[in-house]
Amino acid sequence: MPTTKQDVKSHLSQMYDFVNHGKFNDSAQTWKNLKNHIVKFYGIKGADYETFKKCFADGDWYLSRVPIDLNKNRMQEILRKMSLLIKGKTDKFESGDKKTVLAYMKELYTDLLENYRIIFSRVAKMEYAKECRAYADVMGDELMELRDMEPAFAKLNDYNIYLKYNIVRRQIGQCESVLPRLVEAFRTAQVKSQFQREFGILFQGIEDLLSPVQMYDFASHEEEIIKLWSQGKTIPEIATSMTVDANALAVYMHSMDQKRLVKKS
Repeated sequence: MPTTKQDVKSHLSQMYDFVNHGKFNDSAQTWKNLKNHIVKFYGIKGADYETFKKCFADGDWYLSRVPIDLNKNRMQEILRKMSLLIKGKTDKFESGDKKTVLAYMKELYTDLLENYRIIFSRVAKMEYAKECRAYADVMGDELMELRDMEPAFAKLNDYNIYLKYNIVRRQIGQCESVLPRLVEAFRTAQVKSQFQREFGILFQGIEDLLSPVQMYDFASHEEEIIKLWSQGKTIPEIATSMTVDANALAVYMHSMDQKRLVKKS
């Protein structure tokens, strides 16, 4: 199996244990493995791991010191910083930078999709069941990370994107509920189809979230929208009349003053 984010997290957790107990000397191999896994995980994806280099250098120095409380506290801070970086929590991410938030969403989606493809290229053969369960555990962590991105999307102050994210977030629950049934998918076509259906809906939702939104000045056309809606026109009909995307129009109409949107009976 290739290096996964779960490998990185596992070694990070071990390092926390060593540091908390002041076992700096015993942590050398785990620290080396953690650094190697980070380089491999980000390097194989062509991603930038430069942000970790200061943590690596600082960690090397503190782990070479006597494990007094001050050095333990400093090392714990380094590990916490690495944990945040692994979760994509850079300064730009925390400040609500749209490009950074969407880039991390895309990274999670790519990992999730890749693990899904690996599972379903092997799900027909029972000898791969144990290996696929390991990939399913990784997918479970990735789904949790997707769910935990809600505060980041709230910070963007972009109603359209937040609405799309909430569609994705609701579907995450459906996917989490089917993951424990993975073993059944090796024996039952019905369960395999359920996997494909639920994750297919999730992937489509993420694709829609990450796709560029065509900008249109709906605000200056509100009176036209209200007029057509009051005449009994449907959203697709109004969108066709205005030559705009029906989904984008639906999102905008949802944000309008609903008292003004009175449909002709």
